[in-house]
Amino acid sequence: MNRSIHLVLPVHWVTIFLSVSILLCIMIVAHSTPWGALILFALMLLAFMGSFYFPNEAMLGFFFFLPLMGLLGHIFSIRGIPASLPVLYGVASGVWWRSFRKQQMFELRMAQPVFIFSLNILMSVGVALMGFYPWWPLGKTVLEASWGSITLVHALGWSILSFLTAVSGLIVFCWWRKFPMRKEKINWLFYGFILAGLLGALQYFGVTSLGLLVEFLRGGKPQYNASFSDPNALGLSCALMLPLLLGTMFEKSFTKISLFVALSMFFLLLVSASRSAYLTFFIALLFLFPFLLFKKPKLTLGLFVLVGLLGFSFVIDQRLRVGESSRFNAVAMRVKGLMSGDLPLSSIIKEREVMWKSGWVTFQHHPVLGVGLGTYLVRFPVYKDEIGNIVNDNAGNQYLQIAAEQGLVGLSIFLFFIVAALGSFFSSPCKSFSQWGALSSLMGLLAGFFFGSHLINFEVAMFFWLIMAELSFPSVDPLFMSDLSPDKKLEFS
Repeated sequence: MNRSIHLVLPVHWVTIFLSVSILLCIMIVAHSTPWGALILFALMLLAFMGSFYFPNEAMLGFFFFLPLMGLLGHIFSIRGIPASLPVLYGVASGVWWRSFRKQQMFELRMAQPVFIFSLNILMSVGVALMGFYPWWPLGKTVLEASWGSITLVHALGWSILSFLTAVSGLIVFCWWRKFPMRKEKINWLFYGFILAGLLGALQYFGVTSLGLLVEFLRGGKPQYNASFSDPNALGLSCALMLPLLLGTMFEKSFTKISLFVALSMFFLLLVSASRSAYLTFFIALLFLFPFLLFKKPKLTLGLFVLVGLLGFSFVIDQRLRVGESSRFNAVAMRVKGLMSGDLPLSSIIKEREVMWKSGWVTFQHHPVLGVGLGTYLVRFPVYKDEIGNIVNDNAGNQYLQIAAEQGLVGLSIFLFFIVAALGSFFSSPCKSFSQWGALSSLMGLLAGFFFGSHLINFEVAMFFWLIMAELSFPSVDPLFMSDLSPDKKLEFS
């Protein structure tokens, strides 16, 4: 397992790939909103030029805007499409061109789990494209669904977006691992969360509707998304990053700004009213709290008392100002019913059974390689006679989603990648507080995966890869280490 893969590749291969990726991003956005695509193209050029001349500053800027990028989608009205993709690939292209424009070849050293994961992504895209072959030409309708007609160009767009998102995750993984200024990247990431918290507070108290998803307020049970694409993305991103922040605070020192960030993120987690996010954060705390309490008991108790006061104030505000229409109160009542035994667990699981069944039936028809990356939305309605009622566009379970799209091969590789990262963590002789926080976040997310296909969301996927990068130790663990000199390699380790 502790092996790395060496590849010597022509520089122009990567240059062509990045150029085509940017073109595809712009074309997909242009299909939704042409004028928005023009603005995103300008932002991409700005990102390219900035990263070419100021690579470190451009990467810091990307980490800063990562919690804010959902606003791009709201501004350009391109719901469901990660408008930040062209910006990310613009930064990646600038950094790449600055580093390798004068070279003919470059050496790539990849950790074995990362290499296997990357190959599987390529293979799954190939499976998806082969599955589309009977539906040519591009304008042909491939599915008449309850949400409208889906043409082949739409189906191809979703598959390509899934592929580009997966590659983006690998890029963020690499950036977080290899960026030289650790303190700065963490600080700028959480500065972005401060702005997200301010916008979330303005939404919550009705000062502004900027970026607010009105459709999530239907039925009188409000959820808020702040600067993220939707409330679930907001809640899960905070549930993943808050344990990492707590670990960083305990590792270094408490400051007023770090405490303000922690409270802002906890507030955003609460207002998201995302059940998956609540579960993820609760499981993460079960892992992190005993560790922090053992290391620094007084500091831990003081912080959690403060967080508890914020949570109590939020509950009071919900009851007095929002009342029974609060989604948070609805979640709290369900938890109370579960703990008292008045509400059986089966009643909650039953809500997901329809989605799980759709994923399971699709997997049964394509057990080895799946239907192809990003094609679940198009392929699973074909089996509606076996599924019965079709209620959602995903499997409601990340493991079933991967199994349906990538088969047993893809699911096994995904689990292998997780186990490899955990093995890297536990085999290391030195484990920092922040890495314990990352481990807690991962444990919470692995539990949350049972109740949602969360990695189909761009923001959650990026924070997942960031957590995975934080778990590894390049200085001591050969599983994720490269010893080549920086001027002769591209590291995806």
